[in-house]
Amino acid sequence: MKKNIFKIFALLLIVVLAYSCKKEDPLNVDFSQYNIDNPVANTALDKWLTTTFLDEYNIDVIYRYNRFYHGDDRDVASVKVDKVQAQMQTVLEG
Repeated sequence: MKKNIFKIFALLLIVVLAYSCKKEDPLNVDFSQYNIDNPVANTALDKWLTTTFLDEYNIDVIYRYNRFYHGDDRDVASVKVDKVQAQMQTVLEG
């Protein structure tokens, strides 16, 4: 009787372990909802970032979404443009 219970338990354990290892599904990200791949603009924010960071510290601040800066398996959201200057001012002040 103990042998049968052990066999049933071992079989149940093997079945549970076999089905519990879920494989990761690939992410299907629709890139058409994001910005274009060539995000070159000359807004007031871009000019401020250029004079404050790029000219003085040689730091290029990339805040626009570009799908080539990360892998396809990542789900990355673009930042809100109105928050960029406040955040970079915080970085500048330390």
